[in-house]
Formats: sequence, C-alpha cells, structure tokens
Amino acid sequence: MRRALIDSQKPNQKNIEAFQRGLLQWYQNNKRTMPWRDIENPYYTWVSEVMLQQTRVDTVIPYFLRFIEKYPTVKDLAKGDDEDLLKLWEGLGYYSRVKNMKIAAGEVMEKYDGVFPKERKELESLKGIGEYTAGAIASIAYEQKEPAVDGNVLRVMTRITGNHGDIKLGKIKREITDGVRKLLPEENLGDFNQGLIELGAVLCTSAKAPDCENCPVSEFCLAFEKNLQGVLPVKGKAIKKRLEKKTVLIFTHKDKLFLRKRKDKGLLAGLWEFPNMEGHLKQEALKEILDREPHLADENLAVENITQLEDSKAVFSHIQWNLTAYQVDLKSTEVPLEALRTKEDRSSYELPKEEVMDKGRWIPKETVRKDYSIASAFKAYRKEGL
Repeated sequence: MRRALIDSQKPNQKNIEAFQRGLLQWYQNNKRTMPWRDIENPYYTWVSEVMLQQTRVDTVIPYFLRFIEKYPTVKDLAKGDDEDLLKLWEGLGYYSRVKNMKIAAGEVMEKYDGVFPKERKELESLKGIGEYTAGAIASIAYEQKEPAVDGNVLRVMTRITGNHGDIKLGKIKREITDGVRKLLPEENLGDFNQGLIELGAVLCTSAKAPDCENCPVSEFCLAFEKNLQGVLPVKGKAIKKRLEKKTVLIFTHKDKLFLRKRKDKGLLAGLWEFPNMEGHLKQEALKEILDREPHLADENLAVENITQLEDSKAVFSHIQWNLTAYQVDLKSTEVPLEALRTKEDRSSYELPKEEVMDKGRWIPKETVRKDYSIASAFKAYRKEGL
C-alpha cells in the first residue's frame, strides 16, 4: 500500500522524512561519477547544467573538461574569444547556449564582482539562465532551499503523485515544482535535487518499464501502486516540424576547404557552414550546371570530381532539414557558386544570399580542424574532405 506524502491536502511529515532519507541514501550509494559533482563551485555547476541541456552525460563530460581547462573561471569566460568558444562547443549543438554563457559571464563580472549570486531571482536575471538552472545553482552550489525541476524530475514526480496533467503546460510544471518544494529537506539540498534528477535518469526512465524494483521511494509512488508507469507522464502532441529539403556542397581544392559564415542573427547564427541550397539536386543535374559555368571553360578551373555522400538530417525545434550532399573536388580555388543560379527553376536551386554574411573563403583543412566551428546541422559531413 502506498505511503502518501500528502494527506488531505496537508504534507505528511513522517512520510516526507522517510522519502528524503530513502532518496538521499540511494543517491550517496549510487550516484554516477561526474567531474562537476561534489565540488561547491557555482561556475562548474552552471557550465555543466547548460551543457547537459538536450545532451547526454557521457557526451558532456569530455566537453566539460576541455571547457574548464580553457576557461577555468567566469572571468576567463567573460574574456573568451567568440570563435574559440564556438569551436569548443562544436558538436554539442544549440550554439545560442554558449553565446548566452559569455554574455552572462560578463554580467557576473560587472554586476556581482565575478561571484555568482545566491538568490534565484538574481540568477534568473543572467542571460540564458532559466528556472531550472537557477534552482540547480542555488541548491547544489549554495545549499539554498530551491527546487530544480528538469524533465527527469517532472517524470519522477508525476509518477509519484499520479499527476495526469500535460507536463508541457506551465500550470502542471508549476504544480510539480510546488510539490518538490514541499519535499525539500533542511539540509543536503543539492544532493536531494540531484538525487531526484539521478533517479529519473537511471531508474525512473521514460521507458514503459522503469526499474521500479530498485527504486528507493517506490513505496510512495502512486504510478507503481496502480501500474501507471507506461501512462505517466502525460505529454501533449509535439508540434509538427516543417520539413525542408537542402543540397549541401563540400568544395575542396588540394589541402583547402570552402566555408561560408552565417549571419549573426537567426538560425545557426554566426556559425560556419558548407554552401547549401534549397531542394534536392541530382548528381547529373549538378554536373550539368557546373559544366555550363563560363569560368570552368578553362581546363585549369574545371571540376575534377563529384562524389555523392550519404543523406542526413538536421533537426531543430521547429524545422527538419533533409540533406542531400556532394563533395566537389576542384582544380582551382575558383568556386562556381554563381553557376547554381543559372538554372531555369531558380526557386529550387538558388543559393540563399540573405542567409550568409559573406560569400565564403578557402581555409586550410588543418586550420578548419583546429579553429573553425562548423554548424552541427552539417556534422555528418564535417569529416568529408578533411
């Protein structure tokens, strides 16, 4: 029989204390080793939490270590070079995160003399820091009595309480956050919040059959009692993504690669990319277009080889790009981009001038490997030509 944490709308303190003990003991005995854990450093907590958004722990660890080695303090980050930061972030995606981090680091230096504030409201005033990250920093680094509710905690708590509300609704998230606040202990705030997160990550997973037998708080769980693990949490239908077709061209010449830089605002802002165009262009059509280019009449400027690459996808919050790609090896550094504008159906093959800052440049491949951050949307093709 489930032991209720709330009786007649009132907290059951005895059961809540048992819940706290069970979760904290389990966390201490089973927590995964992470380089930012057990260190009361708000900067480390912040960097790790931002990196962990939409990204798995095992992926984040090497990124975190490289980032902290390069920028060991918030002061170092505030002075960081934009291109270096993007290169360090390459592969994590959602590049606005690291751009916001640099702005927030500057705010910490200017407003708080280089020391992260303790209060949630002050933390939330920093660029890119929302409710969850503010709660995580406040509780983990400063032992403040603040909840930190991420997707893992939403899943755990909807199952514990039997909440059938849509977790994508702000009202339901506020209900869950208020519920977590009532469960917070007087001590070990950081461990408690991390324990809830860890529980959702390793036992109370999103699978229909979570590991309830090894859960330290299953005796308090309404979903476990009523076999609702596969029903909860309830999620509303995801917004259907707009599908867009694109053709990506990886131009190479000897030891150089051709890249363009996107605008400072909008999708993939400020990142380097391979030239690309709307629609899927077949190899025969691409070859025909390039052969018609007047600049290529001279044999020294001719296309040497065209290789079709595997198709891939790039998924954003509201768009999905379905990518077709070709590696085009040239005999010179004369990039025949204008040839792609000569097609009669310009709507299908015209290069999007308005989306790029410059026409592009040839860069030594070794320099690209070391210093240039190519947008994650093109990660399937980063190795091509390098």
